[in-house]
Amino acid sequence: SVYLKQFINGGVLKLSGVELISEFSNKKYFGSECCLLPFSHSSSIDLFAIAYSCPVSQVSLGKWELFLIPFFSWLLIAFGAFPVDRKDRGQAVKALHRAAMAALRDKSGDSIAISPEGTRSKSGLLVPFKKGPFYIWEEFRLSISPIVIIGAYELCPPGRFMFNTGRVYIRYLDPIKHNEAKSRDHMSILLRRAMLQSILTNCPLDAGAEISSYVTIQTYAYILINFI
Repeated sequence: SVYLKQFINGGVLKLSGVELISEFSNKKYFGSECCLLPFSHSSSIDLFAIAYSCPVSQVSLGKWELFLIPFFSWLLIAFGAFPVDRKDRGQAVKALHRAAMAALRDKSGDSIAISPEGTRSKSGLLVPFKKGPFYIWEEFRLSISPIVIIGAYELCPPGRFMFNTGRVYIRYLDPIKHNEAKSRDHMSILLRRAMLQSILTNCPLDAGAEISSYVTIQTYAYILINFI
């Protein structure tokens, strides 16, 4: 369930000393319909942040290598993730289509979390978008609810296994309705513009900063209560 997913992923973030601050432009929108949740992707923290903060359940895609890791792969499958081979375009398209169908079968407002960049950005900046998510947008006539994650790259950039402690912001932007775009390329432009405007015009100065003493105490208290 969404509550179990939030509990487990929230626990991972707390144990790692990551303080997540969630911002919603329209929280009531979630659950009203299935939508795409395209997110900026620059860190391993991103999916934990989405799973913890998103008010509805979501299916997602993960590189197939992650499904070879014991225990972690079980969690991925239990939480509705689909393996994708990024080197095999045909298999990747099929995996994306299966994820969309799984979300649409659920009548409670399940959504599809996907990185339009295709993989983590090595610079922390938005890289060019892939075409796959926009084919799904077009085929199933879905709305898009963009997600911007700020500060995660500073705490755990690609190539690092462990998280640094610090503050991360996750921002759910205004939905982009299906009829606002005239084509796949047009929707890609609208999405990129919305993400960049959010980052450039309202970037928190303390994103990626060290957590406060109060949050540190909360982290220790969580460990004591749950593991000792």
